[in-house]
Amino acid sequence: MWDKATAEELYTNAKNYQRGSIHVKKNLTTAIKFLTVAATIGNANAQNDLGALIGNGKVKNKDIYDAVEYFRLAAEQGHSKALTNLGCAYQAGDGVRPNLVEAKFYFEKATEQYEPKAEQLRDEINYGLTPGLSYYPSRFKAKQKPEYIETDTPTPSLQNKFSKLGL
Repeated sequence: MWDKATAEELYTNAKNYQRGSIHVKKNLTTAIKFLTVAATIGNANAQNDLGALIGNGKVKNKDIYDAVEYFRLAAEQGHSKALTNLGCAYQAGDGVRPNLVEAKFYFEKATEQYEPKAEQLRDEINYGLTPGLSYYPSRFKAKQKPEYIETDTPTPSLQNKFSKLGL
């Protein structure tokens, strides 16, 4: 069944099961299976959606660190919502060390693709609405937050990937 389907077809099936449709009943377990296969093949939409489901505690045996990895995979492909989600993770310290410089970097990349939520979040950082990260509540259910470490620049390896993508 999986070997002949494209990643986009798998993603479409996942969304149908996630929401329910005239063809299939709503079934989150089946939707997660389709998303997992589509994400493994490299579908950025599936990677982002799976990261969100994991981050919100909907997937068993996965944690916030897995969610961040899926966001990162989709973000490396330039997926605007994944860029926003990764920025949120860095802003709140969910699955990564809190880092406002990294958060702003991802919000700016998403804003370049006209992602309205990213623009708002970037502006919050610009105007200092997140002092000490205590103002911004965690978006995901993190098991443990690492210590705060501030750096001056975003991760160089990701900067290189985005420049190669023209973002």
